[in-house]
Amino acid sequence: MNYYYQKKNDYRQVQIKTATPEKLLIMCYDGILKFLRTSKLLISKNQKEKSDIYILKASNVILELIATLRHDESPEFASALKSLYIYILDRLRESIRTGNEDGIDYAINVITQIKQTWEEAIGTTPENMSLEEVKSA
Repeated sequence: MNYYYQKKNDYRQVQIKTATPEKLLIMCYDGILKFLRTSKLLISKNQKEKSDIYILKASNVILELIATLRHDESPEFASALKSLYIYILDRLRESIRTGNEDGIDYAINVITQIKQTWEEAIGTTPENMSLEEVKSA
């Protein structure tokens, strides 16, 4: 690994270790969106096998989000969010099976909306972020 990538990874690790739980949640959504957009790009380049890898990476992050839901604090909310995440996973599996981008598009749309809602709720919309936070997002 070259020096630039090592420093970038070091910086990312510090971000993760020092982030608030809310910030980690936003970072997870950003990761899902990045993986899904990469998957779409690879599909457009007829690289379905590589695209599937990125769908699986996004799916793994979604599975982590399911695992961290707090059913004890808000059972109805956690249950509803879990159902939505599972539906997104089903749509992504369908995209892998058929090679169709509809499930990916659906996931991008829903995850974007969820992310924006959380940003508004916790006050991390780009208007409320510092220049450094916007650059690293």
